[in-house]
Amino acid sequence: MQYTLFVIIAPLSAIACGSIAIYAWRARNISGSKHLAQYAAIAFAYLLLNLLELLLRSETGTLWMAKLEYIFITMLPVTWFIFALEYSGKQHWFPTRLRWILFIMPALTVSLVMT
Repeated sequence: MQYTLFVIIAPLSAIACGSIAIYAWRARNISGSKHLAQYAAIAFAYLLLNLLELLLRSETGTLWMAKLEYIFITMLPVTWFIFALEYSGKQHWFPTRLRWILFIMPALTVSLVMT
């Protein structure tokens, strides 16, 4: 298996991301922590699916895991941007009611991957 190092490190990284997500969610009244929790949860899901993709032996399972990963891969930059806006106090640059616009490109990418 050529991905041995990743198979060892990915679960540790997933545990770290999951722990950060839980910790940030518990402190969600602090500026930006709710969005940090979302980002960490998405990173956790991506790492878990990527690990499953590598460990599955069937082509069909590997392909489905790769397709499901794109849901989370495309959301990572958007959630990081929203977190950065909230944390820096610049959320007025992109109001909450317009943030759905940021998810147009990820939605298009996922729809193209799934076909």
